[in-house]
Amino acid sequence: MKIFVFVLLLAIPGALHAQQKTYTLTGKIAGKSDGMKVYLARYDWESQAYFDSSVIRKGKFVMKGRMDVPRLIRLIIDRTPKGQVRSEKNWVQSSFYLENSNIGFSAHIDSMPSYYYNPKKITADPVIAGSRTQDESNALKATMAPLKKELRVLDEEYLKVYHRPAIEGKFNTKEGVELSRKMNAVSDSLDNMKWDYIRQHPASKISYDLAMDMLKGMYVTLTLPRLNELERLVRKGWDGTKQMQQLQEAVTASKRTAIGERYLDFSFYKPDGQKVMLSELMPKGKYVLLEFWASWCGPCRGEIPHLREANKNKKDNFEIISISLD
Repeated sequence: MKIFVFVLLLAIPGALHAQQKTYTLTGKIAGKSDGMKVYLARYDWESQAYFDSSVIRKGKFVMKGRMDVPRLIRLIIDRTPKGQVRSEKNWVQSSFYLENSNIGFSAHIDSMPSYYYNPKKITADPVIAGSRTQDESNALKATMAPLKKELRVLDEEYLKVYHRPAIEGKFNTKEGVELSRKMNAVSDSLDNMKWDYIRQHPASKISYDLAMDMLKGMYVTLTLPRLNELERLVRKGWDGTKQMQQLQEAVTASKRTAIGERYLDFSFYKPDGQKVMLSELMPKGKYVLLEFWASWCGPCRGEIPHLREANKNKKDNFEIISISLD
């Protein structure tokens, strides 16, 4: 009887953890931080809205709430001095997965990353304990770290060999193309790791977010078969949920511009005021770079010299169609 009671008592903490429906986030901030405000904000493709806040007292803060699913969030501490206008330049931040559990957050106020990336600042990642989803994310990042390091080295070499000289009008195209191919190969290996993770852990929020990043990121480079496979894999873990419906909508939208599919035709005006359809300008039997830009877009204008160089050295089967959004 005593053994039975002992086993039952051991089981209770695990059962309580499994049934926990709210989160308690307890923060410990070293350094001079008393009186500073702490904010929690969504940090994913769907939203970046603020949803909770607190104040640091004696180096500590506590927040409580409920998450419908584990979500990537951003914890922000406002270091704006008293009497000054609140400014993001004074913020420090950290992102992690918040879920319904007891989570500890420990950091030093002076070593937390800035809200805007600052390569000169020496930082240390906060210690987050109690978030199982964050532990999964850390494990995946550790697996991908060697390839990401290799990619950073190649990227710096690309900037040195091609990009910076190109700004001055010197185009080392051959070397730039060679480095780009190496970078693409490493990126493909990273993508394969993400796909393997989704296949092995379809019910994980990490997998769901990886899938949504493929659909909502800056570059959507999936073919129709890949899109169908992605939807099928995620459905294994998220069928019947609001999240699955959102992913399915994103897949449907991505299919319209999937790699290998025909472009979407639309009308616009030429510099002389003539209204034309895109299809009227599309040459047959050639590769076409369709480029959108605007005068207010610095990165867009920064690419113009590269396009001129590509156009100057183009072959007969390559054309550029440039469309301004002004």
